[in-house]
Amino acid sequence: MHSHPCVVSRIALGSARWDALCAESPDAWLFHTSCWLPILKVEDVSFAVLDHDGKPLSLVGIGAPKSETGEELWLSTFRAGIAHMDGLPVELQHELDAFALSEVQRIAVNKSALRIDWDLPSMSPRVDALVSALKQSRYHCDIWPSKVIDLTPDEDALWKDYRKGCKSVIRRAQRLGVEVHEVT
Repeated sequence: MHSHPCVVSRIALGSARWDALCAESPDAWLFHTSCWLPILKVEDVSFAVLDHDGKPLSLVGIGAPKSETGEELWLSTFRAGIAHMDGLPVELQHELDAFALSEVQRIAVNKSALRIDWDLPSMSPRVDALVSALKQSRYHCDIWPSKVIDLTPDEDALWKDYRKGCKSVIRRAQRLGVEVHEVT
């Protein structure tokens, strides 16, 4: 990067502008959008990285969950990670990854966070590059695979493939009133 980029919070950008940038980025997906963190009821500390002319370069979706006592003990990407704008050279993307990681660390120190969870989805467009950047920044990385489910079989066929623990989590969600709707 030729000049020091600036950071603008998602809140300052506004939901409409943030979501428009998400739509422009090939790396961004549901977990980057402005609606995701409010659904989880966590403080939104997401930010955009802009160049010296105000041109967006990257989006970082991150939240600060609260403990039962109301303390913010950690930060989490809640499966978002870093989304770069389209057309950026790979070298610049790597520099932006390092910059975003340092900014998240600065936020964590500012909030006295005890932990930063970079919960990266296994199907993210850039998961390998992000894991590499995290390791270079001396993060400990645990890899946990996600399960991709073919939803074409009927409900009984789907249900029989789940383990007992997974079934109990699904039943609990049903009792809590969680509903899934197809979006067209």
